[in-house]
Amino acid sequence: MNNLMTSPIEIRKANILDASTIAELVCSVAASCLGEDAISFVNTISPDKIKANIQDKNFSYALGFVASELVAMAAMRDQHHFYHLFVAAKFQNKGIAMSLWLYLKNEAVASGTSIFTVNSSHYAVPVYKKFGFVQMNTAQIKNGIRYVPMQLSLWVDDCGSARRLLSIQT
Repeated sequence: MNNLMTSPIEIRKANILDASTIAELVCSVAASCLGEDAISFVNTISPDKIKANIQDKNFSYALGFVASELVAMAAMRDQHHFYHLFVAAKFQNKGIAMSLWLYLKNEAVASGTSIFTVNSSHYAVPVYKKFGFVQMNTAQIKNGIRYVPMQLSLWVDDCGSARRLLSIQT
């Protein structure tokens, strides 16, 4: 890790009592990059929607805490689509995003997942590239949100270890 902090990061699964705190964190991070036409995205980060997602078996939420403060969150949908990743500004570039990614990725790989996708903001493309994702297409716009489709393909060897495959763009 990149000189994480004086306090170690604690990662745990989210529960419904975390929904409002998660929404506050996401709004504080996303506010600077959202336009007025991003209403469909804003609807995905309301406390009620987050609570519903946490209760949905198709979602997995991981939270990162430093000294009992929620500083990061990540969510995966359907064991393969990296749905959300937000780290509080003062905790960015400290390895927290990678820790959350590995937490959710390892859980998904254990269940048999070998291909991951993400619709990355332009800002986060370098982060996902560090995770091993490759850009699959040019930037897209859907429901007022500009994103870059990315993918990470793994294969599992005979010993059960996941390895990275290079995705080939067609």
